Amino acid sequence: MYPMYKQIELALLQELVGRGGRPSPSDKDAQGRTVYDALADHFDLSKEDRERTFLDEGKPRSKWENMVRWACRKLKDKGLLCSPHRGVWAVTVAGRELVRG
Repeated sequence: MYPMYKQIELALLQELVGRGGRPSPSDKDAQGRTVYDALADHFDLSKEDRERTFLDEGKPRSKWENMVRWACRKLKDKGLLCSPHRGVWAVTVAGRELVRG
């Protein structure tokens, strides 16, 4: 079962801060995981949930990666993330403060 978007948002912020605050979601960490993989591990997603796809304009897309991208979009709308370059997710000062608590 997938987590709620609010849960994904907080975990995404924490993961990005842990990676230095400005990674590309496809960058690999020390364990060889992308941001998507690390979050799937964090939420202990089943193999089926990790592999589930849907058709987007006739092309299969990962449901999980789509959910993470939507969480990213919501964080951008709240001013907690920005994209200084295509394919880079950067945590803002406000995002870092939220992670610090």
